[in-house]
Amino acid sequence: MVSFNGLTLPHVTSITQQRGRIYYEAQIPNRQFSYRVDLGGLGSTFTIDGWLQSADATYRSQIDALANGTIYALDLQEPFLQALDKVWYYQSTPAWTDDTTVAASGSGSPFTVLAATTDYFYVGYHEMFNKLQFTISTNGSYGTLTWQYSQGAGNWASVTVTDGTNKFSGSGAVTLTPPSTWAMDTVNNFANIFWLRVSTASVTTAAKCQQIQVNPCYFCILQNPKYTLSPDVWDHTLYELTLPQVENPNANW
Repeated sequence: MVSFNGLTLPHVTSITQQRGRIYYEAQIPNRQFSYRVDLGGLGSTFTIDGWLQSADATYRSQIDALANGTIYALDLQEPFLQALDKVWYYQSTPAWTDDTTVAASGSGSPFTVLAATTDYFYVGYHEMFNKLQFTISTNGSYGTLTWQYSQGAGNWASVTVTDGTNKFSGSGAVTLTPPSTWAMDTVNNFANIFWLRVSTASVTTAAKCQQIQVNPCYFCILQNPKYTLSPDVWDHTLYELTLPQVENPNANW
């Protein structure tokens, strides 16, 4: 299921993602080729193809209404689940354990999520995200969990989640709406990513996890949608949506 600003896009047939970059070029005397410097990324541009039939007429007007220059969230869901950039487990002794590799691969020894009330479990990714998919190998038993998100400069704030794992008592998804004040931060010298962390009020049985995947949330604008009549099915209209990512969702356009 693919959605844009909460609107589920019908009959999606393909999604492509291109990552653009900015270059600076300068001509140098007596040199055949110009001097070129890669200045970095522009973010991604997504192209989504699908089709509408006569019964989907209202979808076209809903899609067109979103092509208004406003920044909205593009949610690609399961086909685009990704590995996290960093998974840290903090205990008072020892201090930090890096579970990133095992969490990404789903192989290797399962890792502990929370074993004490003084522990924190951190996950980070370079995009905001709205879903964490946990594969639990040993079911946990916990009291109240507290989820927090990074606000930058070492500041944290609580966030409400929908916990499909029931406090890590089984596999499932933890979902959230990305907070407007979510900001990149540094945790244990790993910088420039968006963090969530979780702690617990009590522990009866510590959960062990085999894999964690993340569903990135891309903030995009929808350019003019394109529609063409299908050459193969008489009542189908093909659509093509181009959605360039906006690096800063609070920017003025």
